[in-house]
Amino acid sequence: MSWAEAYELASQLQAVQTQTGDVRLSDRNCVELVSKLIEKKLLDLVFTQDGREYLTRKQLYTEIEQELQFAKGRIGLLDLCDTLNVSVENVEPVVKELIKDSTSVFMVNSEIIQLSYLESIIAETNLKLQENGLISFSDICHRYDLPLNFLNEHFAKYIGTLLNGSYSSDKQSLVTEGHRSLQRGKIKGALLAATKPISLKSLASVTHVPDSTLLPIVLELVANKSVAGSIDRGQDMNSMYIPDVFLRHQLTTVKNMLDNTGMIKFNQLTKLAITDPKQFIERNCADEKLLFLPDGCVAEKILSEPLAALEETVCEGSWLDLSSVLPSTLTTENILDIYRHCVSANSDLKKEFTVLCETVFVTNKFLQETQKKFAKKIDEKVAGDIKENFLMVEKLLSSAGSTGASSRKEERKQKALGKKAAVSKGPMTVGGRGGREAKTKKVVKNKFRERQEDAEESESDREADCSVGSELQFGSALKKSEIENILSQEIKDVPCDNFCSSLAAVIFEPLRMQYKERLTEAFEKNVQKKVSVSDMQAAINNFAQMLPILEKSLHEFKETPHYSQIEQFLIKNECSVALNNLINIILDEHNCAVNNPNDITPESRKGLISNVKNDGHRASLLETCSKFESVAEFAESFLKSCQDCNVYIGKLDKKKEKLILSEHLRKTEMSIEKAETLQDLLHQSCHYTFQKTFKSFINLPGKFVSDFIEIFTDKIDQNLLDMFLECQKHVTSQRKENGDLETETSDPQSVKLCESLRTMILKPSN
Repeated sequence: MSWAEAYELASQLQAVQTQTGDVRLSDRNCVELVSKLIEKKLLDLVFTQDGREYLTRKQLYTEIEQELQFAKGRIGLLDLCDTLNVSVENVEPVVKELIKDSTSVFMVNSEIIQLSYLESIIAETNLKLQENGLISFSDICHRYDLPLNFLNEHFAKYIGTLLNGSYSSDKQSLVTEGHRSLQRGKIKGALLAATKPISLKSLASVTHVPDSTLLPIVLELVANKSVAGSIDRGQDMNSMYIPDVFLRHQLTTVKNMLDNTGMIKFNQLTKLAITDPKQFIERNCADEKLLFLPDGCVAEKILSEPLAALEETVCEGSWLDLSSVLPSTLTTENILDIYRHCVSANSDLKKEFTVLCETVFVTNKFLQETQKKFAKKIDEKVAGDIKENFLMVEKLLSSAGSTGASSRKEERKQKALGKKAAVSKGPMTVGGRGGREAKTKKVVKNKFRERQEDAEESESDREADCSVGSELQFGSALKKSEIENILSQEIKDVPCDNFCSSLAAVIFEPLRMQYKERLTEAFEKNVQKKVSVSDMQAAINNFAQMLPILEKSLHEFKETPHYSQIEQFLIKNECSVALNNLINIILDEHNCAVNNPNDITPESRKGLISNVKNDGHRASLLETCSKFESVAEFAESFLKSCQDCNVYIGKLDKKKEKLILSEHLRKTEMSIEKAETLQDLLHQSCHYTFQKTFKSFINLPGKFVSDFIEIFTDKIDQNLLDMFLECQKHVTSQRKENGDLETETSDPQSVKLCESLRTMILKPSN
């Protein structure tokens, strides 16, 4: 549209307006025309909600300002719409425009608030603050129904001007300086008056000061040393205020206890409100040399007396009741802890004492002197057994490598299969055919009968074991009760009632071992030199039982550089001994056996085997005498020869295998205890560690110690492995320097290594 057309239309409109027409438009037509103009954006008008009036945007802006002033600076958006009779959709854009144009108008929660209104509520709040000294923002929010963030944002601008106060420490309240000084005075007075610890919560309830205000004031007073005390357990309301006067009282009491009695019980300190007695003593008595016990501590002056008494007891070779030189308030556990401390302070005492009656300690010299009193009784018992029960002694000593129960069970099984067998002299002898099994007809099994026979056999085994074993026990010669009676007559002024019974229990086992050793010595002097067939049969059975153990042990050395040498060593020794026993058993049948199978050499075997008349037996034995490359090949050939020659080999028995392992481990442990040189101790320790680690054993000479150590890598504790390597290095250096190891026992380094290695090997397992 051009300007000319616009001017023409304007003039036409003016003419129409001034002209009084004959035809008038209805209200409806007017509304439609205005609506059409608004739709085409030719007019910018706002309808009222009843549709009877029109407002321009400027007029609406003016009326909103007027209504806000009339409402004293605060009016809700919906209330404004109702007052102006205009919809929210039309009012809200104008309000936003108003807020944008003015910095003193805000929209909060659908309410229009003017700065003048904020200043009025700040003035009211200030009056309330000056009246009470403290007012929280939560009360202000509740009173004026305004959000906390909005109030914090605008109140901060008027602090020091309209607001005569300041924020509290947690920013949740307003407080005047006078009120703050009053609270500080209350708190300081309460803290100065305190003579024992007080919790901050209790302090808050006494002073009626809010937690948020009390905590920073207390921390400030303590930091500035305005009060003599400290805060314990952190810095919150769960903390405790501890006055210095109370700490001085605690410390004085503790030091008086140490000076007067030389010891402190922790339960005594808990009565002084000391929650951690050990930490308190360590912190405040650092200059004192104390030994801490589970329930207390003792001073050095208490420890010096038992240490001196123990050293004196060692010199005298007697016993000591440690409780007699210590305060009576100490428990048995405390006394044992003090003993361990004294022993650690003097390493010479560590191996000198044995504990009796919990607190009584006897020296090794005293035990040895006590055992000597029974030497005559042991000799009498040995002489009587050799004279009256020689056969029984022979049976027991000859079955040391195997169990009598298993051999008797094998004999009864042979009887059950219909064999006529008689037990000859010795536990492993099978009569009738020189200890060899005869071929019999297969018997149909009866499960019920077998179970019944096994039950009878196990019961008879237990009875036989008890009757036979008791003959070798020292207890059959001298009961513990008899030992106790003798000791009670010999020892006077015993420290406790059960001293003699405890001493009898300690020396009983050494006396039993002493009896067994002397019995063995006496028997060896009286036994015939010729080895019986039963002994050789038992040796073969033991070897067959040990074959799985031997092969299992040998497998562990598979990756070592001397594996072939180890295997040949076993073939030339243990395998050769078993083969000699087998050959001698067959030779005994032809009355051409040698007295001792160990006298048979590899060169003389073929000549001896030529005396065997049975071609099958002779051929089988000659095949077994061949040179073998592995233990497995020898074992296969050896067992086949036993079968061909009708030499009975018992079935593998897991219980017997377990017993063999246990007996070997015990012997190795005794060898470790008796080893005098580092070389012997290292050798036996390798055997002991091998069996403990791989649950099998193998007997090898000392030159294979390096192979043991190699397979121990990543299999045993690193500290023990390092000790093995150090001992091996020292033994090697000693041999290079001296040419032999005779001077090793006097070498201080060797003695130290022996003690360390023996302790690590024989220490009790957890």
